[in-house]
Amino acid sequence: MHSVCGLLDADYRTPSLDYIDLVKASRQLCKSPAAGQLQFRRAIFNLLASNQDDHSKNWAFLQLDNNQWQLAPFYDVTYSPHPFNEHATAFGGHGNAPPVNLMQKFAASAGFANWNDAKHVIQEVSEALGQFTHLASQLGVTKKTVSEINKTLNQRRIENAPLLN
Repeated sequence: MHSVCGLLDADYRTPSLDYIDLVKASRQLCKSPAAGQLQFRRAIFNLLASNQDDHSKNWAFLQLDNNQWQLAPFYDVTYSPHPFNEHATAFGGHGNAPPVNLMQKFAASAGFANWNDAKHVIQEVSEALGQFTHLASQLGVTKKTVSEINKTLNQRRIENAPLLN
């Protein structure tokens, strides 16, 4: 396993990585458009789920026995809002609420044939996160915690509404 932090000498303590560069590195190292699309999905999850602790040590690759590389499983993925609402990994230089035209370029670099295909991924992630309140309640998460997290998820949905329209 090799983290992006180690591969790119990207300081994890400060914002030093951009999702566009992460996708490029992923597609190049894994030799797969699917790797770029999966990283796009993960980036969208982090954006909408308020996982803003998305620094360069939280992205990694696994080298297989045949010397081929693949994406490591998605890890350290949790609700983790930053006090200033900024991601450690930027979206084309934006720490939050990236504009649609930038995300269209990001989607193209991730290997999507068109924006509608990428929007479908964004909608899938948004719909999955929309189940949070129900699932958390079923799992016994306290009402206070559910309310706090749901408030932030709703804020992220509003901030990023242009991506969903």
